[in-house]
Amino acid sequence: MTHNTRAAIPTTALITVGDETPSTLTAQLGLDTSTVAGASDLGATRQVVILIPPAAPTPFSSTTDDDLSAVDRTFVTVVHTLQHATRTFREQGDPVRSIVILLPAKAALGERNCVLPSMLAGAVLSFARTIAIELKKDAITVNTVLYGGLDDAEVCTIHALLETYRTATTLTGQETYTASGPNLGRIKP
Repeated sequence: MTHNTRAAIPTTALITVGDETPSTLTAQLGLDTSTVAGASDLGATRQVVILIPPAAPTPFSSTTDDDLSAVDRTFVTVVHTLQHATRTFREQGDPVRSIVILLPAKAALGERNCVLPSMLAGAVLSFARTIAIELKKDAITVNTVLYGGLDDAEVCTIHALLETYRTATTLTGQETYTASGPNLGRIKP
């Protein structure tokens, strides 16, 4: 099935952490532009997808305090978005609610000259695992998908995962890699 024939997911809101709206990814995942929401407008959503775009590589020796502050702001935005989604889900009272974080796999696995993005990825992964345990009692699942180049095959896999996570009430705390595998071994900064 190609992204052109995929059915829309009307109860999923895609929220991007950053300034860009990912219209290409939105179309590839079958999300209508009307479901691309800001963190403050979730409506009758049953699933929130938080997209963290990949950061540009920067050698650690070239980073500044502003770069570190940007990582902090991004993490705080992820936390606040997740908190808002949780409050909205509790108010709606639906029996199945899902939060999925789309995170760049290269940053999570370690990429040369990407110390700060790797730091952010580690913080988000740890936070997602912890909050998944906490929110399970509220029937809210939290899962992380670590994406790569977003070719058509990978987008189809992500679409299937979103559908699974949206309907599976007991599947939480998962970290699923859809990206192609990196070189063997983790690159150390």
